[in-house]
Amino acid sequence: MVSCAFLSCFRLLEKHLDTVVNGRKGVRFLFPLCGKAIDMKWLADMGHTVVGVEISEIAIQHFFSEQNLTYTEELVPAIPGAKLFKSSDGKITLYQCNLYDFSKYSLH
Repeated sequence: MVSCAFLSCFRLLEKHLDTVVNGRKGVRFLFPLCGKAIDMKWLADMGHTVVGVEISEIAIQHFFSEQNLTYTEELVPAIPGAKLFKSSDGKITLYQCNLYDFSKYSLH
């Protein structure tokens, strides 16, 4: 079941995507508190990359399962207790950790 709030947010993203992307290819999007947001897959399918942060490992696993994506899982030594889930094509990277701990971590 998809909530009305999600659909409203997705429609805004869809409506304004050209403005946000501004002609660029391979834009990197950050999804804090990403949960199972299907727009992450939508953006990746368009050639962009997605970095998400979610505290719930179950939500991350459900996202990959529901989107039929294979992924790898590894520890993130720089963030105590954190895990990294990455789609096989490398376009979606989800960090399972506290958002505040993630904010201290520098993305390469």
